[in-house]
Amino acid sequence: MKNNYKLNYAIGFISFLDSKLISSLNLEKLKEIKTIEEFSNFLKKIKYELNSFKDYEDFEEKLNLKLNETLMEIFKISPKTDEFYYTFCRNDFINFKISLKLKFFRIEKKDFVMPSIIKPEKIYEHLNESCLEEDCFPFEKPIKKIKEIALKNTNIKILDVSIDKEMYEFLLFLAKNNSFLKERTKLEITLKNICFCSRFLNYGNNFKELEGCLIENGLIEKEKILNSAKKGFEGILKILKEFKFKTNSENLEEITEEILNNFDENSNFDCLSYVPIFLYIKNLKKEITTLKQKLLNLTYKF
Repeated sequence: MKNNYKLNYAIGFISFLDSKLISSLNLEKLKEIKTIEEFSNFLKKIKYELNSFKDYEDFEEKLNLKLNETLMEIFKISPKTDEFYYTFCRNDFINFKISLKLKFFRIEKKDFVMPSIIKPEKIYEHLNESCLEEDCFPFEKPIKKIKEIALKNTNIKILDVSIDKEMYEFLLFLAKNNSFLKERTKLEITLKNICFCSRFLNYGNNFKELEGCLIENGLIEKEKILNSAKKGFEGILKILKEFKFKTNSENLEEITEEILNNFDENSNFDCLSYVPIFLYIKNLKKEITTLKQKLLNLTYKF
């Protein structure tokens, strides 16, 4: 009952925040803007809260602060259920990567990402200590497997792929009672495998290595994707066409984003669940990325 009350409160808060997002139509209108002055005037016209800035760096800093503060607020008020962990745990897996690279590969220190369920410093400081696994619910199993892989391998690429595999297995476990999140994760795995195959074809032909990098449990079996990759880029494009998308872009990142957006827009889901929270965070990040890119292009005339 307590979790239901907290979830209802969080969804109400998200509904309020969602009403302040820039509409899809206005995001499209951004493409027509030619100068920084027009950009600033446009933000004022639509009453966007961050409409004054000194330069690109100032605007970027303000947007990053807005994003971090909003995410932390949502993080604090949300009930701690499996869907909560699903919504926020990706940052933890990014922090796993950063910590392991710092620990085992002496990579130059990078900033950890927030919000995260486990304090990043704790992961780094206690990476080799068994006590980490005892009080990091529900990450005990993924942490144990990731540590074992890191201790046996010195290849950063293998480590990255292995952590991605553990993350998606974990996401599917957390999403087991939510059909939207479960199907979306399977779709995301499939698209990630397709993109990985496309990048692989640019630099190698060791398909045995490629097979080991593909992630299980997508909507399309990884063996089918692998066989398509063996036919070259035409094979990749053919399997990609099984999904509906309108863009004529050859950029796989843009195509996969459109496919995921179509899934989100056409899916039926229970509004009294974490799905509105998950989608709001996705849309907020997209809005901020779009604004940053537009002003960056105007500033440096890309």
